[in-house]
Amino acid sequence: MPERPDNQFHGRMFRRSRLRDAIGPSNPLFHLLDYQTVDVVTLFDDFQGVLNTDDWTVSNSSGGAEVDFIRIANQVGGVIGGDGGANTERDARMFQTSNEIWLGNRRPVALFRATLQDAVTLAKFELGFADAVVAGQVLVKGTPTSTGADYAVAVFDTDDDLSVDLQTDGGTDAVASVASSPGIVANNSGAIVGTSGNMTSTDTTLTDTDHAFTVNEFVGATITSEGQTLFVTSNTATVMTGSAGWSGGGNPGDAVAWTMTVPPASLVAATFNNYMVAIDELRDCRLWIDNVFQGVVRSGPDATTSLGIWVYVQSRSNAARELRIDYIKAWQNRAAAGTDLSDV
Repeated sequence: MPERPDNQFHGRMFRRSRLRDAIGPSNPLFHLLDYQTVDVVTLFDDFQGVLNTDDWTVSNSSGGAEVDFIRIANQVGGVIGGDGGANTERDARMFQTSNEIWLGNRRPVALFRATLQDAVTLAKFELGFADAVVAGQVLVKGTPTSTGADYAVAVFDTDDDLSVDLQTDGGTDAVASVASSPGIVANNSGAIVGTSGNMTSTDTTLTDTDHAFTVNEFVGATITSEGQTLFVTSNTATVMTGSAGWSGGGNPGDAVAWTMTVPPASLVAATFNNYMVAIDELRDCRLWIDNVFQGVVRSGPDATTSLGIWVYVQSRSNAARELRIDYIKAWQNRAAAGTDLSDV
């Protein structure tokens, strides 16, 4: 039978200090269970019902065709979506109703599962923390400038490139950004080493009958052979084609070794990815995509600036671009970093 509560808890709540006494931070289990202690403030919204306006405030750029973030019917597990409508530069925004929840000195973390539903072209989105609602925290991504004052967001903007990067700004520090690396990793990304026995080449192709690739799965890859490179513009099961031809002209010949480098993938419409943004008391901000660390910016929101969770999508054309969110999960220390609440 279960132990009596007084024996099980020894008069103490499930606290970080008790967890530390039992297993210590060097045990990976500590970090899994730490999230369950009363020392950590948590939020989890799976959007299984009507969007809770006690938690979230939705708005838009008021151009006439925008769609505020709202629960989408008949989606397994619950999904919300919002878009700027068929208006260039129009947007939809979602912010926590109270923005006094998250502080940098409490080490907040926010995790989003999100996708652009319609297409990944001519669109912008931001996911992370901000101190107020504005028409996009990031004004320009490529040469970072801000509309917002204090924020740390994962930002995608096709006006710049096809990468999801981390951009931050704060009252103490200037705006800064870091490109994600390695970025969104496809199953086939990395290096492929070809064989030489059944390899042939022409001035625009490489053929290797020892392989059976999926048609066009390697568009954007680079083949290297005998010191020459070929940028792949299409492929069949056995033939890689580069319409611009091999570097230096001609071809590397037949029956020679070759390698192919496949770059990280870009976003895919209607395909969810996970984005996690974290801030600490030193104003360091970090980004993970699909559980892979992407980079750090060491100049973020001031440690005592009140922040809210921020979701933003903008159309860069006259076509709607809907951002869908499956869930948002966030947590932070209940007390400022470096201190613990006293045991009770």
